[in-house]
Amino acid sequence: MNNAILVDEGWHKLGKPDCRPEQATAYITCKLRQLDEIRSAEDLSENVLSNLDDCKDQFSLLMSSISTNDYFPQYIFTNRLLELIQIEIEQVREIG
Repeated sequence: MNNAILVDEGWHKLGKPDCRPEQATAYITCKLRQLDEIRSAEDLSENVLSNLDDCKDQFSLLMSSISTNDYFPQYIFTNRLLELIQIEIEQVREIG
């Protein structure tokens, strides 16, 4: 199982005003890869899988909003969804 944390210090740097577009692009790409790894490695419910798919869609929107006025609202929305998925995955790991 992939024990990596989804919402980490690097992720929170994306929400800072001094985050450069190339940093955001690279980090979002890494998070998308991490979500794919989790999807294939974990035994997850349909609800969690659906949330993973939704999160990937939100990452695509976040990527397209880099350097626009929509970036920070999109980051906040994506962050909340990512936090939800992190909690759901931790619950699955605890159960077993």
